Amino acid sequence: MLATACPTHPSPAEDATSTTGLTFSTCFVLVSAAHPAVVTGVNAIISEYENGESLEVVVAHDADKLECLLQAVEYREQGYQNVQPWIDSSLGSLKTDSARELAEAALTMTSLEWQKVYLGSSVHE
Repeated sequence: MLATACPTHPSPAEDATSTTGLTFSTCFVLVSAAHPAVVTGVNAIISEYENGESLEVVVAHDADKLECLLQAVEYREQGYQNVQPWIDSSLGSLKTDSARELAEAALTMTSLEWQKVYLGSSVHE
């Protein structure tokens, strides 16, 4: 995983629990115990994500940073302080024009407005 200021994507060294409830160490053990072809495939995917330069990798990294930025904006709306460095770091890491446009939009409207405009839905419907 990439080093990031985003609390939803901690580094493996922090051994944080993912949204699935598995720690990075547990995931490593599970993959390590898999069939060698699975281990090879997973390692190739991880390597491509961490080291690749393809458009797909750039977009995947932008998606991660955009998610972090959106989460920071939501936290700011809820009254949390000191999220501006998190927002600035995420914004500064974006590589594609489309991700920067989505981020700029997220910074100029509420998170619910952004969701409705860009995701075509509302969490309260």
